[in-house]
Amino acid sequence: MKKISLLVLTCMFLVGLMIPSFTHVQAAVGFKDVPNSHWAKKEIDYAAANGIIKGYQDGTFKPNHEVTNAQVALMLVRALKLNTNNRPNPNLTDVTPAYHAYKEIATVIDEGIFPKGKTFNPNAPISREAMARALANAFKLQGSGGIYFTDVPTSYWAYPYIMKIAVNDVTTGYSDGSFKPKNKVTRAQFSAFVARSLDKSFKPRPEDRVVTLGLKLDSQRTYVYNYFDYTGEAKKVTWAYKGREGSQDIWKAVYENNQGQSAQYYSYTENAKGVTVGFYQADSGLHIPYPLTFNKKWTVHQEGMPSNYVVTNMAKTITTPAGTFYDVIEIKNYDGYYYYYTQGLGHILTVDATQKPSKKIMELVKF
Repeated sequence: MKKISLLVLTCMFLVGLMIPSFTHVQAAVGFKDVPNSHWAKKEIDYAAANGIIKGYQDGTFKPNHEVTNAQVALMLVRALKLNTNNRPNPNLTDVTPAYHAYKEIATVIDEGIFPKGKTFNPNAPISREAMARALANAFKLQGSGGIYFTDVPTSYWAYPYIMKIAVNDVTTGYSDGSFKPKNKVTRAQFSAFVARSLDKSFKPRPEDRVVTLGLKLDSQRTYVYNYFDYTGEAKKVTWAYKGREGSQDIWKAVYENNQGQSAQYYSYTENAKGVTVGFYQADSGLHIPYPLTFNKKWTVHQEGMPSNYVVTNMAKTITTPAGTFYDVIEIKNYDGYYYYYTQGLGHILTVDATQKPSKKIMELVKF
């Protein structure tokens, strides 16, 4: 799904030689609290069959139980088949050599999977942000940017790690566009993360993606676009957030060319039913309904005329002057226009496909 340079591919191949291989087992492990309908059934079976995670003596798995830092250390050592002998003492105040998972904790710290510090908090549930760091370090994941979560700013300490597991399809975040970095990780989620890290067949399928929020512009950003009118003349358009009126976000778009400047106001409305963008105080606009899924179709009536839309891709890679974006949603208008949206960021590109070759109408330059 992602375009990766030859150099990165080579590095990934070399790293892959250092990661142990596992049999793709779909064994009927038989946890009585993990039915076939459970969302992580296959991943749990895979992790259990390969000895990475274990069930309980009563035949349950307890998929919704949280995993602790010590348990994650144990399971990552199993997943990577690391040698725990002769590891240096990390000198933790809360983990002595008598602790049952001491050797595994010493190993993951020595390997750089967990950071070295004074404490390890072995019995504390691990957060999603800490899990992202552990997975990125453990599996030597590469990649940065191109995916945006509404609650993970680029300045956030865990941003690089979260990006690495996101661009490698270890996580997709939540359907509302958030990552929820402080949330705790469950046993089912851990099984899914590790299975995806070890076996690409477990990675989420783009056609299964569901989006329920996060396609409007981010009010904390200023967006600069290239706009190409019907003559082909390029204009610079700067969108700046101006405030909120009721349920609407108001944006001012300033168009600039050699003849000067002009301004137009737009409104964005987003709720559980969808996102709508249009001229300020207008009765109609472009509406994208939620939940958004692959091949979803809908009709928008503008000035009494119907316009039909369909989602043609839920995970496209798009490059504009602003950079390369992954997991971009492609929406086709049956009149021949394509609209591209990135969850957590908003609109990045519009293309007129009625012309041969296709012509860009609007593209993101800076944000």
